[in-house]
Amino acid sequence: MVYCPKCGKKFLETPESCDFCGEIFQEENRFNKGIKIFDTIGVILAVISLILAYYLRNNKNTTLLEVLFILIFFIIMFMFLSKRVRGYVQSLFIRLWFKGQKTKQCPQCENLVSDDKFCFSCGYKLENVKGYYKLGGRFNPVYVELNKNYIRMFKTYSTRYETHRLEPIEYKISDIKDPEINWCEARLFTSPCLKFSYDLKEIILPYHPRMKPVLEELFPNLISTEVGGLINWFINQNKTKITILITIFLILVVGLNYYFTAKTELSLISTSSEIPNLEVTNSSAYRMVYGPNNIIITGNVKNNGKKVLKYVQVYCVGYDSAGEIVNQHSTYLNLYKDSNSGEILKPGETAYFEAHVDDYNHQIVKYKVIVYQDTFWMENS
Repeated sequence: MVYCPKCGKKFLETPESCDFCGEIFQEENRFNKGIKIFDTIGVILAVISLILAYYLRNNKNTTLLEVLFILIFFIIMFMFLSKRVRGYVQSLFIRLWFKGQKTKQCPQCENLVSDDKFCFSCGYKLENVKGYYKLGGRFNPVYVELNKNYIRMFKTYSTRYETHRLEPIEYKISDIKDPEINWCEARLFTSPCLKFSYDLKEIILPYHPRMKPVLEELFPNLISTEVGGLINWFINQNKTKITILITIFLILVVGLNYYFTAKTELSLISTSSEIPNLEVTNSSAYRMVYGPNNIIITGNVKNNGKKVLKYVQVYCVGYDSAGEIVNQHSTYLNLYKDSNSGEILKPGETAYFEAHVDDYNHQIVKYKVIVYQDTFWMENS
């Protein structure tokens, strides 16, 4: 069922022209044809996705490339089946197809090809529509229609994939008293709003600066307060709420900083080296108070000799309060990598090391560091 965009007459099928006013439906037919192609592509992609999913399930030798290919098909299928994404794609499609001319949206059915007197899809009278605005965030937004005869507000509710509009609340322009653009209290922050009296009640609607020219046209006696800019926003906030929110934020920052940085230092028993002329310096160890169950041991190893060294390892041992070994871990030095000789420690140079010793029961209280050379790699290099 379609409607003539010029006179509003209803037709069961899309004709070539209106037999009442003579309007030619050329662009509307082009649009319908394009949408049918769009929907057909979505159905084809959905079928291909199901076939590929069945293939993936029954093929044990599926490669990573095939998995990515199937995933891309599922994403494309979602794009064609999701109402929200379809709206974005259709809007782009309309701008390209009609060169940006037919992009007005019908407030009744949200049809995107509706810049004539009547909506082609639902017959809604569009010549009185002054604006249709989506206000609020991504979840549960509010839609507001500004019309010559009334203001309509559509509240919404969101499911996992879609946003659904509820029946509109209508306010007749002739019955609206004392319209005003001002700041209104919300749950957390004060935000711009449109306030007016209607049937002896104060009505508050969400507001956006884009609405102001239309509101000034509809209400010559409109009272407007400056609501733009960050400074105005901050000045008009509830001071008590802002103070509480800033305090909570600072507490969270301090708490998170302590959570990620609080640590317990461990005492060093000794450092030694099985390789002559190597010295361990700046060694320290700590356990994160709220972190992984391990001890982090760091330090530097300096080559005081005259030889170039390779395959230098650091062996770290953790002890409990009774002097018993709890766990140990070995790691290589972070050495300079020479293009010919590989990783080497030159005379006079210092290399950094970091070892993580597991300590699930938090028994380690002290540690020892021993430097040695990996003889296996020396013999096989």
